[in-house]
Amino acid sequence: MNGQSLKLALLGCFLCLATVGCKDAPGKPKLESEALRPDQVLDFPTLYRQNCAACHGENGKNGAAISLANPVYLSMVGGDTIQRFTAAGIPGSLMPAFSKGAGGMLTDRQIGVPRAWHGRDVGTSRCNRRCATASVRKQLSR
Repeated sequence: MNGQSLKLALLGCFLCLATVGCKDAPGKPKLESEALRPDQVLDFPTLYRQNCAACHGENGKNGAAISLANPVYLSMVGGDTIQRFTAAGIPGSLMPAFSKGAGGMLTDRQIGVPRAWHGRDVGTSRCNRRCATASVRKQLSR
């Protein structure tokens, strides 16, 4: 094997290794490992964990603030009210405003996420809310 053939063989090996070996090169960030900007997070469990769980408890129960997994509470306030409370807070209480327009950190789009999940991922089903609503109406009519 002469010098020219050896150089071509080495070049071929190098090119082969470079194209195959660089796909998962150590230190090269993977697309899924890139973090979203905080204002791009639209995942309810993540938003709840980062903004609500400290006061309302994990899964909406056993927190210092009102239980968001309480079917009676959910049936009485509804999604519009929860969205308004999330955005502007509740004056005279410890519930802060989370909307950027009111001094918080969440975008209008993020404020709408809990309304879309109203009662789902905090341990309450629609049936429970309907049953609770009927129960509350029955008690109030007495």
